[in-house]
Order: sequence, then C-alpha cells, then structure tokens
Amino acid sequence: AERLAGFSALVVDDSQLNLTLTARVLRSMGFSSVSTASGLAEALDLLAQSPSLQLVITDLHLGDGDGLELSRRLRSAVAESSPVVGDTYLSGPVIIGLSGVAEQDVAEQCKQAGMNAFLSKPVPRGLLLQ
Repeated sequence: AERLAGFSALVVDDSQLNLTLTARVLRSMGFSSVSTASGLAEALDLLAQSPSLQLVITDLHLGDGDGLELSRRLRSAVAESSPVVGDTYLSGPVIIGLSGVAEQDVAEQCKQAGMNAFLSKPVPRGLLLQ
C-alpha cells in the first residue's frame, strides 16, 4: 500500500455501488486521492481540473457516453506530450476499461481507444494490483 501513497485515481461508472466499491478498494491499496464521476461529462471536467492523475478506471457503458470515448479524448488531449512505444503510453494516466458484459473484441476496442488494459467485472482486488 505504501508504494501507491501519493498516487491519485479517477473511477468512472454510472453505478453508484460500483463507484463506491472501486474507490474503497483503491484507497485500501494505498491511493491517497480517489475521485469519482458518474458519467463522461463529469469525468472530463474532473480530468481538466486534475491533469496529473496516474490512474483512470472507467466502465465502458456510461449514461452520457462511454469509456472508449473518454479514453480517446484523454489520449488526444495529451497526444503532443505522450509518446507511444509499441502499445505503451509513456505519459498520461494508466487507463483501465471495465465491463460486466462479455462483448466480442472488447479488449481490442479498448486498446484502439488508448486504454492500457481491459478487465471484466467483477474485478478481483489482486488483479488491480497487477
């Protein structure tokens, strides 16, 4: 937990329960600051206010948009200063997409949108540490 002290995260989900649970897990892992947003517009506002976030965990299905669009916008906002080597973004936050629905090719869609990883819900706490 100490290795994550000083790190900040944003959790985006249109389910209040998922927001609460994921934020609680991240805090227990040592994140010193965990913000939450219930949709795309709120997430973009928070990201504009806190550009130094290290982690964004977003549900793929949001009431006013989707996590893929959030990832594309975030990556495009830092594109000038975010070099890419292979599939790895060297600056900007780590972006993890979540979905409770097993969709065909969803991991590839997440990668194409600039996400670092895709995980299926429910996510075991240990998997987030990886």
